[in-house]
Amino acid sequence: MTAPGVVILLLGILVLGGGIIGYTNTASIASLIAGSASGLGLLASGLGVLRRKGLGFVFAPLITLLLIAFFAYRLVLTGDFIPSGLMGVLGLVALFLYRPMHIMPVTLFGRAVNATLRGRQGFGVTNNRVILTL
Repeated sequence: MTAPGVVILLLGILVLGGGIIGYTNTASIASLIAGSASGLGLLASGLGVLRRKGLGFVFAPLITLLLIAFFAYRLVLTGDFIPSGLMGVLGLVALFLYRPMHIMPVTLFGRAVNATLRGRQGFGVTNNRVILTL
């Protein structure tokens, strides 16, 4: 599980750094808050994946999907590939590299659940099983 954890940590550092750079270039407090919140969330998720904690496996793809949606929206609005398009593409690449994560059984809220559902795509909870496949 080290490869997905490292990818999540790297994406978290990029997002956190992007929020700080956005603040220093344009004095945008929204960039600082959003970049810090999502970057720190990805860093915490990456550490959770490296330590095999259940919530890390859930929140990393969720935060990444939210970031991809946001950057796609910004790309359509502005038409500028940098930074929106670049961050969206990096998010998609990172999401693709998360694929080995769905093989690991996880524990959520003190309850053992199984996240091994090959062949299905999506995210949800059914019959005490976490569906976490990409």
